[in-house]
Parts: sequence; C-alpha cells; structure tokens
Amino acid sequence: MPEGQDWKRDALWQPLGLLLTGIKRKEEVRIMKGYTVESGYMGYVNGEYMLFASETDYVDYVEN
Repeated sequence: MPEGQDWKRDALWQPLGLLLTGIKRKEEVRIMKGYTVESGYMGYVNGEYMLFASETDYVDYVEN
C-alpha cells in the first residue's frame, strides 16, 4: 500500500474488529416449570416431570 494510505486500511479493519468483539457465544435457554405436590416438587426435565424433594432441589438439578 502506498505511503500515507494506512488510514484507509485501518478504516476498513475497524468495523471488522468491532464485529468480532461483539460476537457472543450462543447460550442455551432452559425452561423451568413445575408445581408443588404433597410429597415434594414435580419439576419438568427433558420432556417429563420428575419428583424432587423441593423446588430448590429442582433448580439445582437443572442448573448443574
């Protein structure tokens, strides 16, 4: 590139740099749903309900 035209190269690369820094990893969205029953908490996991001791146990299971 001829001398004095570095600004043109930099002007072209700046938007690309901004684009690359703006890319974020796609995150998985988990839908948590359930209901309280006499013997604990029925939480929805992988298309079916599972019995947990409490809603807190259900949340821990889904998040880990």
